[in-house]
Amino acid sequence: LGLFKLCPVDCGVRHKDNTKSYCVGQLWHGYFPDPVPAGMHDRDGHRFPCMHYGRSGYNHFIFCLDESDSMSGTRWRSLREALLEFRKNRNTEDRLTVIMFAGQPRVVEDITWETLTELKRAPKDWTRFNKVLGRARSEIDRVENHLNPVVIFLSDGVDRLGADEADQAARDLGAAFNARFPEQRRKNIFFILCGNGQPSRLQRLAKLAGGHFQRSTDYVDDLVGVFRDVSGTVGRTVALSHSLNQESRVRSGEGIGS
Repeated sequence: LGLFKLCPVDCGVRHKDNTKSYCVGQLWHGYFPDPVPAGMHDRDGHRFPCMHYGRSGYNHFIFCLDESDSMSGTRWRSLREALLEFRKNRNTEDRLTVIMFAGQPRVVEDITWETLTELKRAPKDWTRFNKVLGRARSEIDRVENHLNPVVIFLSDGVDRLGADEADQAARDLGAAFNARFPEQRRKNIFFILCGNGQPSRLQRLAKLAGGHFQRSTDYVDDLVGVFRDVSGTVGRTVALSHSLNQESRVRSGEGIGS
């Protein structure tokens, strides 16, 4: 019966041993005193016995980036600046996959956070969304269990193939999240429209995937701001205190998750 008196909020991170860490406070607790006791706390006032690096444990980012002809010039320069800003706010232990697409998607080999801003376009076909979404769905299956998957899809255009195939691919992407990471309270799938195109297409894909839609102009500051917002919404905002309380409760595992 004692468990029912404890706060049910978990830290939001899948640990390496597949355990979950829950808030050590009582049900309906208030904010913990400042300084917070040993462990980790979030901006909502919850305290957890685990400790993570970065904002919310480690993530696996899957970027799907439109490299079609219309993304050349100002838009591509803005994207590279936005990726540079995004990189500043991530932990170097976060995993990274980059899928470039116009027609047939291609995975960038040996990509690192250092080379992320050096991406070069190699467009070969009309923009097609269904194939790159399908490839992103396959990458979800490769995400390690202790990582949080994050898909960031950016395009400035519309699908040249048609709506039905892309709609189904977006549904499949959302289903892959639910199958692999059923405990994730919200799916970190972001569809970003770059430019002055019609937003309805990407808005629909975001809805079908259970994700989020963002819009940006071509200007550097605008796109940088969108990427900064996306980075800030991935996982919890957490803070670490100086030591770890070994007596803190972890309800579904032995010892402390990491």
